[in-house]
Amino acid sequence: IAVLCLSAGLVYGIFSFPERSKTDGLEEDQQIIELDYGDLVRQVTTSGRLEFPNRDILNFGTAATVEAILVREGQTVTIGQELVKPDSVTLANLSESVAQAQVDVLAVQDQLDELTNPTDLVLAQAQHKVAQAESAVRGAQKALADVGSSTALDLAEAYQKVAKAAADLESAEEALVDANEPYTADQIKTQEQAVASAISKVKDAEEELSGLGVDFSQSLASALLTQADANAELEAAKNSLESYETTNELRLEKLEEEQVLAQEAYDANMLLIAEYRQSESDGVIWIGMHTLAGLMRNALNENVDLKEKLGDANTALIPYDQLVTTKDKKQADLDKANIAVQDLGGGKLPPELDLQLDKINAAQASLDERLEFGLLTTIAEAEVASLKLGLAALESGASLADVQLLERNLVQAWAERGEAEKSLDEMLAGPDSVIVELKAREIEVAKETLKLARMDLEYVLDITNLSSSSLGSNSLDESPTPDPVELRLAEMDLKVAELDLEEAIQESTDLQSPDAADVELLTAKLLAAEATHTEAVKLLERAIIKAPYEGFISEILVETNDRLGANAPVIEVVDPRVLEMDGIVDEVDILLLSEGQPASITIDALPDTILDGFVSEITPVATVQQGVVTYPLRVQIEVPDNLDLKDGLSAVADLVLEQQLDILLIPQGAIFGTFQDPVVKMETADGIVERPVVLGTSDDFWTEVIAGVVAGDRVVMKVSAAADDPYGTFRQFRRGGPPGRGGGGPPSGRSR
Repeated sequence: IAVLCLSAGLVYGIFSFPERSKTDGLEEDQQIIELDYGDLVRQVTTSGRLEFPNRDILNFGTAATVEAILVREGQTVTIGQELVKPDSVTLANLSESVAQAQVDVLAVQDQLDELTNPTDLVLAQAQHKVAQAESAVRGAQKALADVGSSTALDLAEAYQKVAKAAADLESAEEALVDANEPYTADQIKTQEQAVASAISKVKDAEEELSGLGVDFSQSLASALLTQADANAELEAAKNSLESYETTNELRLEKLEEEQVLAQEAYDANMLLIAEYRQSESDGVIWIGMHTLAGLMRNALNENVDLKEKLGDANTALIPYDQLVTTKDKKQADLDKANIAVQDLGGGKLPPELDLQLDKINAAQASLDERLEFGLLTTIAEAEVASLKLGLAALESGASLADVQLLERNLVQAWAERGEAEKSLDEMLAGPDSVIVELKAREIEVAKETLKLARMDLEYVLDITNLSSSSLGSNSLDESPTPDPVELRLAEMDLKVAELDLEEAIQESTDLQSPDAADVELLTAKLLAAEATHTEAVKLLERAIIKAPYEGFISEILVETNDRLGANAPVIEVVDPRVLEMDGIVDEVDILLLSEGQPASITIDALPDTILDGFVSEITPVATVQQGVVTYPLRVQIEVPDNLDLKDGLSAVADLVLEQQLDILLIPQGAIFGTFQDPVVKMETADGIVERPVVLGTSDDFWTEVIAGVVAGDRVVMKVSAAADDPYGTFRQFRRGGPPGRGGGGPPSGRSR
């Protein structure tokens, strides 16, 4: 319960009670006291029990089996310390979820990149598709117009198509040659001579530097360097392969399955084409209700698509095959380097050679960094090569100054060679790789077009021969009525071609200006995939329960091998750094309290120890019991480092409402006169005289004196029962501190 305490820093002993004299003029119930300074404090006292409010019940966050409990109840733990581990299967599944989520993020990111930043090749392919669709529309229009034309016209048109396809193929081949050779032969020859000259200078510089040293291939320093490089390269190759396998485990399985299916489909179609060609050799024209030429054309068109799919499937597996090959090669290189070191006897190198090796390693690290960021590496490679030759020279006894001069010369020669080779590469590479790729595809299209045109010609020739034999020699001069079936087919072909053209134009437009809704949708998918990945990582990190802060284990709620749900409680951790006690105060005092108000706390188990604290929480909802209205509150305690308190201990807190320190105080019984004109009866040399005073705050026992008297003055105090109980005035105080100006803790008393 809470008790309102009003205290003053005056206790019995501040005032002196001299022996009464029959001649001092005092009445029977009066005494002389001496005034002094003290503290006037109003406070509320409340009691309760200690508890640690900061405690967390932790769980796995996913369904799992308890594999290991690494702590015991009551054990002190540090932040991040592992407490409970789930089974390895759960951890493996969570790791797989993280990997799959990462793959999903990369897949959506690729889709978004393709939509918002299409490559030049993709744009060129879209434009080419539009051109092909336009050509198909024109062809369909012409075919529709020519449905009713004579067989002779069909034959002439077939010859014309063959001629045009042959001309288009020749033009495409010439265009590819031009795209691959944008520079003249003389220009390239001149630049090749410049490169040869630069290579010669590099060779001369290398020979001059290597002439100072021993055979580098037989150098122990070189062998040690090669061994270190081979070991580093092997580790890098292993890490790259393991990382790729871990990240793309599911994707690799899918790619291998797609490659097998694509190969089977391609092989089956090739067998079908071979059967058609054999039928063609046997003179077959019709197979069922379809012409052999039409079936052959469809099979050849499908073969182009199947070949492209097979190529895409093989290409998708190239990165993995390259990583495996690289790892095997690096292992062989390391084995070879180890044998070389053993053959040269091993051993330590002189200090100057160790220093040169350090320079080589630093240069190699710089080269690797430039390679990683895609920067030019010519100078960096030259520095590594020159330092290696310098190592051999130093090993043979050459002077450091000569070696450093020749090293600089070699680096300069390499720089000039790099510039010359770069210019030559630009000449040989051509102006635009996209154009080269496009021209190459145009040749393939032209070849297929020519092949189809020749097949159409052969078909028309066959039909012409059959018509001539059945109708006579003059049948070609007549104008037969168009076949309604052929007319309908031609109209449908035109409609399909027009729809294909619209689709191609729309695809090209979408590539150049993607639909905002599509971009927004993929962006949302990317955010969702990233959120899923983040959540998967959090679940994996959370699966092994760790201490969130320094504290102790209050309760372990599971046993080993228990199968738990995602949110099933596993273990409780308590933070002992924050300690609070609960209490209640009366409704009369609640408005005088506020959060943050200071408090003094006494533990029943430590009666001589007073702890500091403050009001941390005041509940706004009252509690009413038997008509008594109180308000719960909490007091946070500042615990010294050397004090170890326990949960549940009983405690009492004094909450200061207001206080005045080091003021002149007078007992209520020493005040006479009226409320408006108070006086005191002061002892003087002439006897007892009345003196007016100005009073301040009062707690009904003690009153502040603002003016009229000073400390040390002796005044009359009325004590109603002084003879029987000389200390009755002080009986309401429960405890107090030493007297004096502002001294000690204030004594306290009940307000009612």
